[in-house]
Amino acid sequence: MSQNATRSRTVVGRAFLELFRIVAIAGVIAGIGSATGYINLSREPQVQAAAPDGATPVAAGGIVPLEPILVNLTGEAPQGFLRASLSIMFAKPAHAEQVQASAIDRARLRATVVEVLAGRTAASVASPEGRDDLKRVLRERVGSTLPHAVIADVLFTDFVVQY
Repeated sequence: MSQNATRSRTVVGRAFLELFRIVAIAGVIAGIGSATGYINLSREPQVQAAAPDGATPVAAGGIVPLEPILVNLTGEAPQGFLRASLSIMFAKPAHAEQVQASAIDRARLRATVVEVLAGRTAASVASPEGRDDLKRVLRERVGSTLPHAVIADVLFTDFVVQY
């Protein structure tokens, strides 16, 4: 055999070996992906209570999320606006389910939150202390609006103040 033929066999052998390595690595990656998918799909789904007529489902811990709220802030010009997304955490999941089941309670809850937020100035809600005070006032006002439900906390998931 000639030296060129030996070199070409060596090059072909190396190329085949390199191709084999790439295929083996791709197989390992595919196997890991399949195993991860199987594990994620075999987990138990998170428990949620059934929601009436297209309402947002109640989370397992007694949390009722509200749609994002946009209000004009009071005060000297320029007034600005506040966009907030929040959830109300109830002391008992049954309280959250009761509020979610009643269209009147949901409307009262949202109206109370809008009223409290719209009565604030941009300066009063811009600081962490102002947000803490706002949460306290919301707990008190929502608690008085819905006396059958005990409010555990108010959770802001989005809070933007524009001056």
